[in-house]
Amino acid sequence: MGRRPITGDGTNGVVSLTTYGRRLRTVHIAVESIAAGHLLPSAIILWVDAEQFELATRLPPLQRLRARGLELRVADSELRSHKKYFHFVQDPSLSAKPLVIADDDLLYPRTWYADLWDRFTQANGSAVISAWVKRPGVADGRLTPYESWPNATDTTLMRGNYFMGGSGTIFPIAFNGTLAAEGDRFLSIAPTSDDAWLNSRTHRAGLLVGQSTSESLPIRVIPGTQARTLGRENLGSSGTNWQLTRLYESEDLSHLARADGSVGGDQPT
Repeated sequence: MGRRPITGDGTNGVVSLTTYGRRLRTVHIAVESIAAGHLLPSAIILWVDAEQFELATRLPPLQRLRARGLELRVADSELRSHKKYFHFVQDPSLSAKPLVIADDDLLYPRTWYADLWDRFTQANGSAVISAWVKRPGVADGRLTPYESWPNATDTTLMRGNYFMGGSGTIFPIAFNGTLAAEGDRFLSIAPTSDDAWLNSRTHRAGLLVGQSTSESLPIRVIPGTQARTLGRENLGSSGTNWQLTRLYESEDLSHLARADGSVGGDQPT
């Protein structure tokens, strides 16, 4: 726990995350890990459900973080995990900067944000950069099961890559407008998988996606946060696969099968 500001240069990205339920009492740990990084974002925003917001303002760990620069903002609980980006892209005063999404149950390495930002700037701010990327498979005109997709082992920018949003993912500024124009259409197509929705919109926009480092982020989970998660709900009920099937149409699958448009970075082996 430090006293220094948790934000840095006002010209770089904004980290946006959300929390809910009992995780409200542990989310400060995730924020502290970001604040301990070698490079700091221009802002960190925590979106809290309206019914928990007053409690959030009274919790001592969050009070201390607010004194150091954390922004607490009210979110619509019906948006579930989509809260981490939805309100951000709808607000012109926020969406003028690159959006960086993160999760409330992970401990981020000190190099996490610096790695994301360095690779993002190398790509001229025009590609999606994530700390963990997978390579989707297509067989017989269909996506192979999400659980079978291998991790990327390079930083190549490819339209066929699939980012794991909560590991830390940064988006081009122009993509904020794309998401804003989509509104809340995800509620009827991908209500519980913000990753599936965001990846499909990124892919449809023709954006390249790359990993920030050659090896994916070593995931470290904050103890006590996994009793009930959307990730378990999605995987246990094949929810992610079902939502991906609804989001990726034949033309999308054709692009994935070709994995076209790779540029830069380390080349796959």
